[in-house]
Amino acid sequence: MALVLAIMVWMAATIQANPFTEGYLPERVPVEVVSRGEGLVIVGGSGQEVRIRVRAPESVWPDLEADDFRAYVDLQGLGVGRHEVQVRVQPAGNVVRVLQVSPSALAIRLDTMAEKTVPVRVDVYGNPPLGYSARPIQIVPSQVTARGPQSVVDQLKR
Repeated sequence: MALVLAIMVWMAATIQANPFTEGYLPERVPVEVVSRGEGLVIVGGSGQEVRIRVRAPESVWPDLEADDFRAYVDLQGLGVGRHEVQVRVQPAGNVVRVLQVSPSALAIRLDTMAEKTVPVRVDVYGNPPLGYSARPIQIVPSQVTARGPQSVVDQLKR
């Protein structure tokens, strides 16, 4: 009983000497994408950042930086389409507790990766200035391979 009481007194003294403070990190944290399916590409929602509200001892606050946290969305098992994905945050240390993430979820659209060979066409508008002449146009290469989301690649004609 004395040991338990001593531990409680020690904890109270420690907390009083170094109280916990809550607040937002001064910098936004970039969101990482993990477990994206094979052959899928993100059409929208990547490259975003979140604000994080944390609770930490007062002595730790001056050293907290965005690099001390890992924000990520897990796309495991998601297929083609629009998805609302929860943002998860891992703090670097065990004395810091994440209270809130804003935004808490990201809208991400996934599409299959596609490839298509299309012809190259040059459109010339207007005439050359006085004293210059236009030569016949040479197109090299005559075809290019476009690679990207299926919904975008399907729209390519030339």
